[in-house]
Amino acid sequence: MANPNLTTGSIWRLHHGDQEIARMTVTGADMPWIHAEVETPPGFEEFRPAFAEQERAIDEEDWERADACYTQIRSALTLTFPDGSPVAEFMLHIHDDGTASWRWHDEPFDVSVSLRSGAAPTGYPRGMETSSDRPGGTRRPMWGRIIAGAAVLVVLLVLVERFSLVPGFGGLFGSDTRDRSGPALLKSVQDMDRYEAAVGNFQVVVDLEKDAAFLPDAIRGTRTLYVGAGTVSGYVDMGGLDERSVTVNEDRTGAAIRLPHAVLGTAALDPSRSYAVSKQRGLLDRIGDLFSDNPAGEQAVQKLAAQHIDAAARESGLVDRAEKNTTSMLEGLLRSLGFREVTVTYG
Repeated sequence: MANPNLTTGSIWRLHHGDQEIARMTVTGADMPWIHAEVETPPGFEEFRPAFAEQERAIDEEDWERADACYTQIRSALTLTFPDGSPVAEFMLHIHDDGTASWRWHDEPFDVSVSLRSGAAPTGYPRGMETSSDRPGGTRRPMWGRIIAGAAVLVVLLVLVERFSLVPGFGGLFGSDTRDRSGPALLKSVQDMDRYEAAVGNFQVVVDLEKDAAFLPDAIRGTRTLYVGAGTVSGYVDMGGLDERSVTVNEDRTGAAIRLPHAVLGTAALDPSRSYAVSKQRGLLDRIGDLFSDNPAGEQAVQKLAAQHIDAAARESGLVDRAEKNTTSMLEGLLRSLGFREVTVTYG
């Protein structure tokens, strides 16, 4: 059977001696706390500062001051049930927004009451132990409890699936990869007039760090360790050759060819051999990635890796190797055509 004292609309009263100074109409209960709307006749004004001071003390976690306010309120005021009988013991909070929260007990306390949430003193009467809610604070709404419970359930399911804690449960969140790409579109064809004479394979480890002034890396900053693998080709461009570039002697036993110097192509990263080793991001960067179209993109480190590979290719002797291979190719080709003397120059 429901307790009539907790019925919505029932009225509890607060007295100072014989004078009624507050009338509290119950709006709900979140046991052990009861919640109500308050009407305060003029007699309440004498005690309004005490309730306000109690609220400030709780907000500031000044428990000694809060206990002193409680003692002052409890020693001067009396709370009565809706039927008019006195409440033996109570802990009452009247808020500035015209609401009240209180808890009560049908026997007087044996010891002074501590208002600390979650830590009742020894000898605290059974049924008045402090709950996880802050005394006098706003109760947590039901939807908040539902959301919190759902979040805990999701975390448990993810942990079970991730670490295979329950046999046969690991495939619950199994991933399924589908390639929904459209057909490749040929945009242009470019004729090539060059002989690719050498290709260098390179690998570089890029350590890219971005810091923010006056902020620690844990708050703002990124650091990416990336292994970039790619190739650079050395080639000779033969598109500009004409009849003046090739000289043949009268008996057609000797030929001289003048070619432009070999050059290097741009670095081409191989995605199958390039990968990020680690990515470290500050809190603000992680939050920003939630609203980014390309979170944790690797374009910056890929561009830097290509630059390092280009620089390494220029120092590798790949150009000389390309010219040497081009010379060998032309000498073999022309000798197979009957030329005994073949001269290849660059410039």
